[in-house]
Amino acid sequence: MIQIAITQSVIEHDKYSERRDFLDQRWTDFLSECNFIPTPVPNTLKINNTFLQEINVAGLLLTGGNSLVKNGGDAAERDLLEYQLVDQALANELPVIGVCRGMQLLQSKFDTELKKIPGHVDSRHTLLVKKQKKLTAYLNKLIDVNSFHHFGAKRDSKLFTCVAKSNDGVVMAAEHVNKPVYGIMWHPEREKKFSQFDIQFFCDVFGSKLKRKIS
Repeated sequence: MIQIAITQSVIEHDKYSERRDFLDQRWTDFLSECNFIPTPVPNTLKINNTFLQEINVAGLLLTGGNSLVKNGGDAAERDLLEYQLVDQALANELPVIGVCRGMQLLQSKFDTELKKIPGHVDSRHTLLVKKQKKLTAYLNKLIDVNSFHHFGAKRDSKLFTCVAKSNDGVVMAAEHVNKPVYGIMWHPEREKKFSQFDIQFFCDVFGSKLKRKIS
């Protein structure tokens, strides 16, 4: 199987005075459908200065959970790590997909203003495709998607451009103007039945040898 570097959430376990990294098991289920195996990245800078150079991965997946510190989150080590990992991925020409918080981190890195967004927690939204980009082939067939985020944007930036918005004007998909960097605000791993369009998108971005036909 092809390895994908995947970031983890941070949780404070008061009972044991532990600060833990954790990854939703549904990510392993979803990625296995794409013929990928996740390689979790610890939330520490001490061993991750050259993480992506030293392991054989096909790309970087930034997952959800933990708001950015600038938006009230409490996992500063995760923010710093993920900014560093994106720089490593860009330097090594590795593709990146950011999901929910992961997309927010990419938006923040590429100068997209984030604001508190009402009505996007535990809801579903119709996608309205705005631009013809790599994501478009998949988005045109994804009629509606799940939504679990408090923060989002209604504008794009010069480097990270909006591809699709929700019916209330929130940017739901974006991609870098000339790098293989993509962001989606929904959670493919949380669907009761995984979308074949999400699977196809991940396979194409991360270069899986597994060929799937969209019908």
